[in-house]
Amino acid sequence: MSDKRSATPTEEAIGRVGAPDSVGAFETVEALKDRTVSAKASVAEAGDRGAAWAGERAGAAAPRGIASEEAEALAALVREAAAWIAPLWPLATWAPRQPLGGLEGRPFAEVVAEAFECYGVDLLPPEAVLRAAWAAGEVAPEALWAAYSRYAAWERSRGTPPVALQGLWASLPWSAGAASVVRPAADAEGDGAAKGAGTAVEAIRPEVGAGAASSGWARSGDGRKQGLKRRRERPEERLERLVIRWAKAVLGADGALLPLPVREDFYRTVRALAAVDPDLSPEARRSIAVWPETAPSALAYGLRRLGLWPDRSEAARAVLIRHLLRLPGWAGMFAWRERHGEAGALLHYLAARLLIADAVGAASFFVAPDGGVQKEARLSPRARFFAYGRRLVWLSAWEETLTERIAGRLTVTGAGRDRRMPRGDGAEVQLFFCLDARSEPLRRALEKAGDGRIETVGVAGFFHLPLWVVTPEGPNGYLAAPPGVAPIGILRVEDDGPAAARRALHRAEEAMKGDPLAGFAAPELTGLAYALEAARRSVGPVIRAWSARRREFGKEGSSVAGGVGSAAWAWSARRSAGRERSPFAGGGRAAIRSFSPEAVAREAERLFKAASVRRFAPYVVFVGHRSRSVNNPHASALECGACGGTGGGWNAWALAEALNDPAVRAALSARGVAIPPETVFAAAEHETTTDGWAWLTAPPVSGPARKAHERLSAHLEAALSAARAGRARRQPVPDPEEAFRRAADFAEVRPEWGLAGHLGLVIGRRTLTAGADWGGTVFLLSYDWETDTTGAALQALLAGPGGVFRAIGWQYFLSTAAPGRFGGGDKTTLTVLGGIGVMQGNGSDLLPGLPWQSVALGEELVHRPLRPLVLIEAPPERVRAILAVDPEVRAPVEGGWLRLRVLDPRTGRWVTVSDGFGKMTEERGEASANVHAGGPDSAFGGERRS
Repeated sequence: MSDKRSATPTEEAIGRVGAPDSVGAFETVEALKDRTVSAKASVAEAGDRGAAWAGERAGAAAPRGIASEEAEALAALVREAAAWIAPLWPLATWAPRQPLGGLEGRPFAEVVAEAFECYGVDLLPPEAVLRAAWAAGEVAPEALWAAYSRYAAWERSRGTPPVALQGLWASLPWSAGAASVVRPAADAEGDGAAKGAGTAVEAIRPEVGAGAASSGWARSGDGRKQGLKRRRERPEERLERLVIRWAKAVLGADGALLPLPVREDFYRTVRALAAVDPDLSPEARRSIAVWPETAPSALAYGLRRLGLWPDRSEAARAVLIRHLLRLPGWAGMFAWRERHGEAGALLHYLAARLLIADAVGAASFFVAPDGGVQKEARLSPRARFFAYGRRLVWLSAWEETLTERIAGRLTVTGAGRDRRMPRGDGAEVQLFFCLDARSEPLRRALEKAGDGRIETVGVAGFFHLPLWVVTPEGPNGYLAAPPGVAPIGILRVEDDGPAAARRALHRAEEAMKGDPLAGFAAPELTGLAYALEAARRSVGPVIRAWSARRREFGKEGSSVAGGVGSAAWAWSARRSAGRERSPFAGGGRAAIRSFSPEAVAREAERLFKAASVRRFAPYVVFVGHRSRSVNNPHASALECGACGGTGGGWNAWALAEALNDPAVRAALSARGVAIPPETVFAAAEHETTTDGWAWLTAPPVSGPARKAHERLSAHLEAALSAARAGRARRQPVPDPEEAFRRAADFAEVRPEWGLAGHLGLVIGRRTLTAGADWGGTVFLLSYDWETDTTGAALQALLAGPGGVFRAIGWQYFLSTAAPGRFGGGDKTTLTVLGGIGVMQGNGSDLLPGLPWQSVALGEELVHRPLRPLVLIEAPPERVRAILAVDPEVRAPVEGGWLRLRVLDPRTGRWVTVSDGFGKMTEERGEASANVHAGGPDSAFGGERRS
């Protein structure tokens, strides 16, 4: 084709205002804005003529619209494909999420098979990790045989003849002469993971030799870098680069200095701007103008061009899934936007991908070689076993071994003692903690020091009080509750005095840094002051750590020993909140509005019933928790998961204030919850990075409440120190004082381990777990089966806190097992994109998971990639009744997404309700103190090896 051609109408329009790359280096911002406005008008004017011109040149005509029935069918197709991704919350409220939550209605093994064989996505840990678990004694031989038996039964249920499985068991144990394994041929970035059904397999040598666990219990070499390489760019790589560019431009436009020339839905914007993108060839730009103007029509048009719509909807669904799994982070962000009011956002994203894929010649990349979905297995049973089946067996055996150990510890802990736990009987202090595993060491230390006078209760960290919190940091507010829970009211926080001045100065600084001119001019104008500030941020972590330590427990008024009301520095802005006035009357610096005492009473009743609270101690403290770090884009991942990725302090404060109000107590009494007149409620916050403590509200106390507060104060500092020392043993430098440096160091990539290393959730009475050192590896949720005669409380716990725990577990699992696709990259090279999310460099997926430093130390894994485990103390028939009537609870259990064990409190026997391969069971096993090789404490927060 000749290089000489007539310009398109759109190109002529852009030419009248100047091409984007012809902007002078010294052009003013105002001139750029004027040019942008002109470009916007010119692009709109050229649109219709450009489409007609391109149609003539290409000799093709795209449909102008589609029937409503076809539009509905396409929307349903997109919803089905979207089951393979999950909404990705912005960084400010980065709530825990199950990346594959839409697939929990199917067996986990089936999803693993389809992901590997149809989409080239590996969901299982690499063999190096499983071999290291075997070397560390965390896989029992009898558990391995049981897991293989379940796998073989699952294969037979798929129609695999028994003869095809012969000899596979002999290949399970690894040895120097073990058979080679097969896996997808993918590069370190995981770019090969979307090759669809055409994924090649190759034989590889064992990845780890005999010394696999020499420097730790597990090592992983799985790729974690997310950036797309530019060498000899393949069409599919070019597609991803362009999609990332336009996604950044459109989603980040709200914070940009210059507006986009076109700002409509994502598809229309990409179609308009890509048509004049100099990065595309002239023919590619001409082909774009042919495409329909609306996203539904474009999606239908793109699938028709592939020969898949409307007659081959299953194959079309597979193509859309492959598109979504190429960039699950960006797809998840569009899914989040759709959930929060942007209708059809994910459909627009897919339509734009089909548009660009067609323009750059990558459309056929997403179609299976046979042109279909390849629903049937492409691998033979033997090849399938070596590709991923063997790892599935080893994972199941590993999980079973550690489950038996935890069950044995629970049985040993509770044996020979009265398991009844009358709430409030004999206790002077009751502390309601979040079920978060990081609270367990502090709970244990306080109970031990209190000698039966201090009782702790594990509940959801938002204390069943969902609030919409509006603070000066974010005037739009945020939901302090699990995602999807409707708030019952608004909590407004206002600054006054010095706090307001500091806040205004901080906002001015942030605005200055966001301005391209002021950001460069400010250091020159401020001179020495800015240099001193830069020096302070460089050498300040040690000073700030010492200062925080001094404020926490030192001369400036210890938040522990200084008496009620001496709040720590982090909460100094909250001390002046009105204490003597009803929280519903407003006033002070914090006010609760928009809901009544009856609403609070209703939620408080649910809290106390779920936790099986029957009596109240003289002094009751609601303890929220939060993390503390500096310059940490993933800070919300360390906050309370039940609070939607925020701290639980405001929920604790609001509930304590409310329950001290006579109107709320009267409403609770009418609901059958009687609070003794002498009982006083207070609120505090446990800071998990340094194991600090801050009183949030502490009303005047006298009599039994005062005595109880004095008892708590006498033991609190020692308990916090013990928890801090225990947590430090997991760090590379096992010095408790290092916690204060990590919390204040803006260059620290690992301020705390968060929930890395957690093993499961225990729902039952505290006597079942009390007395054992769990090392902060177990979530503890209080529940008494004797008071829950109908099972309603247990059902609510499994659906609510159990659902949050499951999301946390899968987020950690996939960030560890498949970090190249579901992880969060390397923190040292992350780029924060306008509060939306993080990227590796400037051209990667929007990283959907946890950064590598949150789950590993170098190449040594700290978190075990195990499926979430829940252990319940309740009659088995009650649990089965719940599973029978609640499909949302049953589906993940039956499919193997949630491992569930039930301890019958009447017999002491354990019941397994699912085999993990999609089959419900009634297998029984005697609860026993016997554990497999490795010792009972090897998995529970032991000291790190160097």
